[in-house]
Amino acid sequence: MPFGLKNAKAIYQRMMTRMFREKIGCMVEVYIDNMVVKSRKESQHTEDLRGVFEILRQHKLRLNAEKCTFGVGAGKFLGYLISTRGIEANPNQIEAVNRLRPPGNPKEVQVVTGMLAALNRFISKFADRCRPFYQLLKKWKGFHWDKGCDEAFRELKEYLAKAPMLTASKPGEDLFMYLSVSDHAVSAVLLRNQGVQMPVYYISKTLVDAETRYLPLEKLVLALVHATWKLPHYFQAHTVFVLTEYPLQSLLKISDFTSQIAKWGTRLGSFDIRYRPRSSVKGQVLTDFIAEFTPKNDGKIICNAKSRPWKVFVDGASNAMGAGAASNNEAEYEALLAGLRAILHLGAKDVEIYSDSRLVVYQIMGSFEARDSRMKAYLSAAKQIIRQFGTVKARVEVAKVTVANLCWMNPIIDFLAEDKVPYDENEAKKIRQVAPRYWLSSDRKLYRRSFAGPYLLCLQTEKVNQLLTELHDRVCGGHVGGRSLAHRAMTQGFWWPQMQKDAAEYVRREVATIRLTEYQQKLAQRYNQDVKGREFSAGELVLRKVVGNMRDVAAGKLAQTWEGPYRITAIAGVGAYYLEDLDERPLPRPWNAHNLKKFYP
Repeated sequence: MPFGLKNAKAIYQRMMTRMFREKIGCMVEVYIDNMVVKSRKESQHTEDLRGVFEILRQHKLRLNAEKCTFGVGAGKFLGYLISTRGIEANPNQIEAVNRLRPPGNPKEVQVVTGMLAALNRFISKFADRCRPFYQLLKKWKGFHWDKGCDEAFRELKEYLAKAPMLTASKPGEDLFMYLSVSDHAVSAVLLRNQGVQMPVYYISKTLVDAETRYLPLEKLVLALVHATWKLPHYFQAHTVFVLTEYPLQSLLKISDFTSQIAKWGTRLGSFDIRYRPRSSVKGQVLTDFIAEFTPKNDGKIICNAKSRPWKVFVDGASNAMGAGAASNNEAEYEALLAGLRAILHLGAKDVEIYSDSRLVVYQIMGSFEARDSRMKAYLSAAKQIIRQFGTVKARVEVAKVTVANLCWMNPIIDFLAEDKVPYDENEAKKIRQVAPRYWLSSDRKLYRRSFAGPYLLCLQTEKVNQLLTELHDRVCGGHVGGRSLAHRAMTQGFWWPQMQKDAAEYVRREVATIRLTEYQQKLAQRYNQDVKGREFSAGELVLRKVVGNMRDVAAGKLAQTWEGPYRITAIAGVGAYYLEDLDERPLPRPWNAHNLKKFYP
């Protein structure tokens, strides 16, 4: 770099990134002054080079012809050997490790660990394999190269002699991950499944003293969280399936674990991570990785996940065209047998059957007897399947047609309770990302997780205005601003999306109402300042204005406009009076002073 500045590399990198911003990641990779133009097809390579040269010519950037190489099928880039087959470790680096002799002092151990660190993405369970070397570097331990260190050193050389080849992921494809736990380290491997499982990246982490005391399930979650910190670009661009036999998803949903688990759940919820049971392994390299998956030293997997019975809801008229009341008992039995066979295939042990046919339920439980030959055949087939379960309960449940009440909480509750997601893939991805931030109680109440305080009860949209009115206007109200009102709602234990916006909108509406009322009052005051009100007292005589159908239509213009006199008996309110005629017969309703005037005999 000819600039003579300490930040010359950063300036140059920013310049190159800006120049090739539309091609980086597609056909160009740039790291400071190292640049590679790559093409998946040989026929496309010339066109890709032409586009790169046009950019270089446009920005007047020249290349050193002596350092340029064209048309290579494999080459070194950033210390790795890149080819059409995949990414391989640098043979020179592996040869340098193989030439090393067993270290004789801590300085030589540091040289070994430094050389191995450059190859850690190719080494399965790197932290476990290198642990004997790191133990020698501890200051409170004397240097002693024992048989264990020598064996670990020899195994590392053997492993590097047949180091695995890594592959690059394709945009949008699904990736898979295996997790591994030992007493002092956690490891993971990210891979692609192309008929044969091929590794993309190996990850490993040495546990600090506090982390070694984590429960085994917590260590598994820690391995996954560490992978998201190490490889965020893979998790952001791909759907990652974690292949494990342990209930990590259930662990992240329950509330009676440490706040650390809740924080991890929030972190993992920001990615599209899904969980599947481990499948058969197709690749010797990955077989070696998974062979030591089970925790050692009598490690036990501890989890508070509860075993719940499978529920089968039977409706004999349910089909591809919709659902309705069952037409006959044969249809009910057909639906029941189909449901029992399905959950038996899924490995269910405990079953609860819900049907709207009282006859079918009572025949299964033995309360009713089947007399018809066809009913006997159906009952026999059902009992034959039921014998293969552990416990079976049957209940009568009449289906109720309800109108769905759309609420922002419903998709989250469905996902947490039953792992149901919307059909739209984008909406399903959003639900999976936000769900770890919530907790569902046994009575299906949704709470927002909080790290610094109690969980907050989620509020339905139609109840938001009622709560804001109570906090702002009623006895507990303080007529505060929008931000303070939202904070007060949280301190009372409530939460809903867009709290700040709703609270600010509520305050703005109240301010607008106050200003409108103030304007109306001023307008009325200005209008009434020249108006002389009519006031009467009880016992006075008054005339009443003839209005509406009280007017004599036949008299025309000569009809009376006032009639009376009447006597005021009581004051009904401001400007309203009760009247009676001179014979003391009361009028049926009060009259406004606007329609009265004083009578002078």
